[in-house]
Amino acid sequence: MFTSEKTELSNPVTLNLMNLPHSIGIAFVIAILSLSSSSFARTWTSVDGRTLEADLVEYDAGAETVKIKRKDGQEFTLKKNTLSEADIAHLDALEAERLAALKAAAAKAKTLAGATTSHVSGGDHKVPFHVYFPKGYDGSKKLPMLILFSPGGGGKGILNPFKEPADKMGWVLVGCDKFKNGMDSDLGDAMFAELLPEIEETVEHDSEYLYLGGFSGGAMRSFDYSARFERPWKGIVACGGWLGGPENSDQKYAEKMAVAIVNGVDDKAANSWIDRDTDVLKKHRCKVEVFECPGGHVIAPPEILLKAMKWIEEEQE
Repeated sequence: MFTSEKTELSNPVTLNLMNLPHSIGIAFVIAILSLSSSSFARTWTSVDGRTLEADLVEYDAGAETVKIKRKDGQEFTLKKNTLSEADIAHLDALEAERLAALKAAAAKAKTLAGATTSHVSGGDHKVPFHVYFPKGYDGSKKLPMLILFSPGGGGKGILNPFKEPADKMGWVLVGCDKFKNGMDSDLGDAMFAELLPEIEETVEHDSEYLYLGGFSGGAMRSFDYSARFERPWKGIVACGGWLGGPENSDQKYAEKMAVAIVNGVDDKAANSWIDRDTDVLKKHRCKVEVFECPGGHVIAPPEILLKAMKWIEEEQE
């Protein structure tokens, strides 16, 4: 009921679009954000003709309740059937728009599932990158994201051994072109500074579960960028890689990462750095686990990568 008196509501809830729970997916976000700002500010009218100027906070179509907030911050929870016909029609239109957005998002997700799409960053460096959404992706929730690098700069190729485990884990993969062994470090930093925000903005993912990884020099780059680019990095899948030697021991690597070192049993060069790199990472409260695979300086087969990725995810729980 509308009232001019200050009413204290128990447990008022405000929808914060920038901090949605992990279980909320792309479809719901698109549905809410697709509504114009004018849809929220409104003069609400009760069935007996009283009015209240307030913003729409949340409409729960299932419970048929509306939460609105006055300019002074006071929130009210109303039953839908206490509102005027015009307000009810307004809410029904919003719900229809939300459902339509849900349907559109699900249709888009279906085209992405199990597919690789290629893109180019929009800045000066025009960095190509390739995105793979796992099979079964339906847009109902945000996914962990693994950004990968290869020593030769082939972002699309580095995705291939990770696709099968990504399908089983429900991770989205991003492979980055142009990042090669021996390239100027300042150029690499500038390229990733351009690329990373674009990936974050355009690739649907869970920003709380960001991972880096790669093979050989690409693995070393993933360690480097975990230190140079401040994000809530949760882990690294390092295949045949290392931190880069004593000169990199003092870098400020991301804290509390789960680092899976995935090396061939005969990869003498990479294996010789495991103990020293582990000591460095543990200073940053990282957890480190070694996963062996047959062969020398090679990318592990999918079943070993899957074990590594499972371990990383379990360490985040």
